[in-house]
Amino acid sequence: MTGQSSESKTNPESAPASETSGLTQLSQAIVPSIIRESYRAKFVISILLIVVVLSVVGGIGYVDAERTVENDAEQQLTATVEMHADSINEWTIAMESHTRSLSSATALSGTDAETAEAHVIETQAKLPVDVRAIHIVDMNGGEILTSTNGELRSQSLSSVDEPWTDIEPGVDLTAANDVWSSPTAYRAGTFDDQVISFASPIEGDEARIAVVVGTIEYRVDGLRQLHEDQETMILNTDGDTVLASDELGGNPDEEVVEALGGVRDGTAFERDGDLVTAYAATADNDWVAVTTVPGEQAFAASNAVGWTVLSIVGTGLVTLVVGGFFLARHTVTPLKDLRNRAERMENNDLTVDLSTDRVDEVGRLYRAFDEMRDTLQAQITEAKSAQEEAETAQEEAETAQQEAEEAREAAEAERERMADVMAELQRAADQYSRTMRTAADGDLTVRATVDTDNEQMREIGEEFNAMLEELETTVSRVKQFADDVSTESSDVKASSTEVQRASEQVADSVQEISDATEQQNERLQTVETEMSDLSASTEEIASTASQVVGVAEQTVESSQRGREAAEEAIEEMSEVETEAERAVETIQSLEDEVEQIDELIDAISDVADQTNLLALNASIEATRAGADGEADGFDMVAQEIKELSADAKEAAGEIETRIETIREKTDESVAVVEGTSDKVEQGTEAVEPAVESLEEITDYAEDTNHGVREISEATDDQAASTEQVVTALDDVASRSEESAAEAGNVSAAAEEQTASLTDVTQSVTALAERASDLSEMLDRFDTANDRGDELRYDETDAVAEQRSPSLER
Repeated sequence: MTGQSSESKTNPESAPASETSGLTQLSQAIVPSIIRESYRAKFVISILLIVVVLSVVGGIGYVDAERTVENDAEQQLTATVEMHADSINEWTIAMESHTRSLSSATALSGTDAETAEAHVIETQAKLPVDVRAIHIVDMNGGEILTSTNGELRSQSLSSVDEPWTDIEPGVDLTAANDVWSSPTAYRAGTFDDQVISFASPIEGDEARIAVVVGTIEYRVDGLRQLHEDQETMILNTDGDTVLASDELGGNPDEEVVEALGGVRDGTAFERDGDLVTAYAATADNDWVAVTTVPGEQAFAASNAVGWTVLSIVGTGLVTLVVGGFFLARHTVTPLKDLRNRAERMENNDLTVDLSTDRVDEVGRLYRAFDEMRDTLQAQITEAKSAQEEAETAQEEAETAQQEAEEAREAAEAERERMADVMAELQRAADQYSRTMRTAADGDLTVRATVDTDNEQMREIGEEFNAMLEELETTVSRVKQFADDVSTESSDVKASSTEVQRASEQVADSVQEISDATEQQNERLQTVETEMSDLSASTEEIASTASQVVGVAEQTVESSQRGREAAEEAIEEMSEVETEAERAVETIQSLEDEVEQIDELIDAISDVADQTNLLALNASIEATRAGADGEADGFDMVAQEIKELSADAKEAAGEIETRIETIREKTDESVAVVEGTSDKVEQGTEAVEPAVESLEEITDYAEDTNHGVREISEATDDQAASTEQVVTALDDVASRSEESAAEAGNVSAAAEEQTASLTDVTQSVTALAERASDLSEMLDRFDTANDRGDELRYDETDAVAEQRSPSLER
């Protein structure tokens, strides 16, 4: 059971638990205890951290948005000036094309003034409105042959102050298709706007040139200007102004103009104080379009975006502070109250009121605590009941163990005493049995060694040795008498003369035999009495052994009952421990559910972060769309997304805090239940040795019972052997009585032998037969006279082992 508990703490369900413990220790080392122990402090610090984070993020967003908008403004201004350069270049190409087309007309080669005039008027009507005038100049005559401007017809070139009057053929125009243009824009005397003139030699009449005067202001004015004060000017590579407004400010960089005009490609951008300038080269000439815009207009969107971001951040901070205040009021205060009630529960006050009318997370938390309190009360009640049952079972087991121990000690002492007594009796009985068997086999010289501490056995041994000694003497005398009778009978048969004398001797001998026989009979009666007492003592020993067997059986039964009670106690403790483990598994399942909720909280936080990023993108798109009047919709969506993100983060944080509190209480519950389980395990471990001791006591009692049974059986066998000896002694006594009777008869016959020799002879014959029978019976016994020396008492054991254990009756 202990091994299973260690393994549920290590599912190993363990790497994530070790990482969480490391983070907890790190936070405890870094965060002061006053903050870790106060949710209000955590909440305030969290709000401040959020304010700081929002401020930092807002500042970064402000800078990034401003930079982005400025980059967009720079790109837009550069694209605009590049478009202006392309437009002016296209206009220049178109004007050159018009001039070249006019110079190639045959109506102007060698014709009179009227024909040429009609042609140029017709041609101007066909050209765009930005062609202000057409002149046909006669370079040889130095006059204007014809013109669409009536004031200049037939005027000399020297009277007109315009750049095209200074054209030198062969220098400025070297080929028929060459087109000359004025280096800068100028104001003609008859026009109010700035114009540029183009000239090309008339094909077939090199003395004449065609001049086309066009205004560029139409094209420049038609260009799209992004800002109110945006101005565009055209410069050449020498830094001269080809076209510029009178109100144009700023000082373009001549090096940039020269570099771009030299390669006729590329753009440039620069900021000079509050003025922003963009450059773009034209592709077909050395002109550079330059656009200038005041910085406050160029980056007006940037400033607007910056203020928008700042207002969003400020509004978010104010909303966060206000919302934090109300949230703290509706969360910190109830949580503090719940903490106080939890502390009362921790102090074993489980009657605390956990009812609430709230239906939100706080209300569910109150109800969860209430359910947990009820569950803990039930578990504590069950644990106390189980503990009381376990203690009762343990006390019963200890009592049974103590009783079994006392019974075992008493049985052990009685067994040792009985073992000593029975060993002594067994040794003495074995010694007497061997001596009796030897004597029963006919060796009457043996003697029992009387060295026992048992008084009765010692008396039996001494009486038995005295009986054997008297029996040996009697048998020796009887043997001698029988021999004598045989000898005398032979002599009587051989000589009747000696019959009378022998009869007298016979009478005397018979009388002695009769007396000896009577004494032998008395001794045999005494031996029979002693053997009966020995048999009674043996039966008492067998009865005592039977009583000891009964005590041993009772000891075995008591030990078995104690063992069964201890096993029942272990089973009850196992059931209690199983219930505790089920409770731990239930709480661990709750921890798994809490971990899944943590995963959902992480997912909510990720969604909130992505939502916040989406809100920032929406703000940027709103800034870009500000010029088209679509920014309000984007701003509203961005604001709603930000508020949704903030609410999601706040809810995730609040849920995570509450789940952490539940996890801590769950860990405390697990610790309490596991402590109860450990105590039950300790009780189980304490009872198990008692069970083992009871089992050992049962084994010892069974061994004692078995040994006492063997002793009882041996004692019964000994009693049976003693009864056989008594029976043998009865037979010997009967024979002794018969011998006494026969001796009386012999004595009577001896007295009557003088009356009749015939009767004497018959009596002698009968006596001889009787003596022969007696000799055969006495030949079975060995006496010291038969061996010629006396045997020592300590040699009887060796003699007994060589003879048969049977006794012939």
